[in-house]
Order: sequence, then C-alpha cells, then structure tokens
Amino acid sequence: MKTSITVEPETLAPFFAVLVDRIERGSQDAIHELQLHFLRGIRYLLARHLGRDRADYLAQNVMADVVDAIQNGEVRDPEHLPAFVQTTVRHTIALALDYLPSQPASTPVPREDVASAKRILRSLPARDREILVRFYSQEQPPEKICREMGVSAVEFLLIKKRARDKFVRPSTGEKNI
Repeated sequence: MKTSITVEPETLAPFFAVLVDRIERGSQDAIHELQLHFLRGIRYLLARHLGRDRADYLAQNVMADVVDAIQNGEVRDPEHLPAFVQTTVRHTIALALDYLPSQPASTPVPREDVASAKRILRSLPARDREILVRFYSQEQPPEKICREMGVSAVEFLLIKKRARDKFVRPSTGEKNI
C-alpha cells in the first residue's frame, strides 16, 4: 500500500524545516517522509538522463547522500531542501555520465591499493565492516543483511555511502587508496 503526503504550497517551507530538524535528530519516520516526498521525482530525473535500469540504484544513493548531508548539518537552508535535492541529483547525473573506470577489470590491482583497502576496512566499525563484507564479498542481498543485522534500508545505504567516501575522494572521484 502506497502512502503519499500532500502538502499545500504555502506550508512547504515550514514543512521542510521541520522535516530537516527531525532527520537531524535521527527520526526514521522523517527519513521515510523524505523518501515519500522526493523519491519519485529523483527516479524520474535519473531515468530521463541515465535510463531506467540505473535510476533505481542511483536514486537510493541520492537519498542516502541527502540524508547523510542533513544529518551532518550540511543543509543550511531547510526551506530550500528541494533545491538541495535537485542539486544532488544533478551532481549524481554528472558523475555517472563522466564515469570511466580508471583501469580495466582484467588489470590486476596493485599491492599498494590492496594494502590501503585493508587499512581502510580495518578503520571501520566492526558492524559496518561486516555489512560491507557480506554485501560485496559474499554477495548477500541487502534485505537479508538488514534483517539479520537489525539495520534499516536507509542505514544500510548510509553505511555503504560512508565507506565509498573513504575509498573515493568525493570531490574528484579519484581513488583514496
């Protein structure tokens, strides 16, 4: 059953201010409301530029980026949350269109990179490390990992995003290892 939230235009600014405040305080319900309000539009924009096959995956990444930014206090004007979300979508599209692998998959990974990756993994909290190993190495589905480890889908995405940020410099897209 889908639920939708209808908000009158004159109440949007206070609605976004309250929503951001609730997310900053860790409300999972507020994160769910954020998804209800923005996810459909995010998917549409991503599908329009990148195709439907990549839109769902990248939409979840955009949501994780937005939630992470809110929780870190990076959204300075909560009333302009839609503009922040749209900018995040545009950056995601730009990165996706410009993405070229730095080395072919068949090229062996240099030893220095392997050592750096192990160092970064060891620096993560044990729970995050286990989630990443189960997802990337053991190829377990996110639903199973979330259920067995007691984390929400949003928490799962945030853990992946934070780990990705440690491995890749977000500003340049260069490897951090």
